Amino acid sequence: MTLRTLALAALRRWYVTLLGLLATAGLAIFAGLQVPPQYTVEANVVLLPPQELLGEGENPYLALAGLSQVVEVLVRSLESDSYRDVEDRYNSDVTIARDNTTSGPVLIVTVEAPSEDAAAASLEDVLGRVPIGLADLQSSVGVQEEDQVYSRVLSQESETTAIMTPTIRAVIVASALGVVATLLLVAIVDGVMMRRETRGP
Repeated sequence: MTLRTLALAALRRWYVTLLGLLATAGLAIFAGLQVPPQYTVEANVVLLPPQELLGEGENPYLALAGLSQVVEVLVRSLESDSYRDVEDRYNSDVTIARDNTTSGPVLIVTVEAPSEDAAAASLEDVLGRVPIGLADLQSSVGVQEEDQVYSRVLSQESETTAIMTPTIRAVIVASALGVVATLLLVAIVDGVMMRRETRGP
């Protein structure tokens, strides 16, 4: 059956086409509801040298060169189960990684969750754990508190960003399946009706 023949059949059996398209719309809406958008939010955390190593009034941001290895160790440490309960609590996905776009000791904390509130709350929870994890890491090897590297939130997104890609993909797939099923049904119904009309009463 050619495309033109199929289009004529869809017009002849418009009621089948209409029902199929309505069902397709319902299927697309259902798919969209089953795959809701995800929300993501991000923050940057910088590591700073201990105040004891700085002279009076010295800018700590000018003494970051020796902290690159600390970032790597901290990322490894935080990749453990230290924040897995945060993911479970908010049904979120947390990623902590070094910012490779800069030579400074900067961490990127990214959270993805099914709602804006969950994403924001999850990020706040994780940001509260980073300095604790950093302090515990140094204390475990005997570094005194006054000699410890500390962290500071460098920047934090105030609004979450909706990720619609999975939802859109689900709607497109459902719509395509619905249209194909509708055209197949139209072809079957039209074939049956045409044979009946050919045979006559």
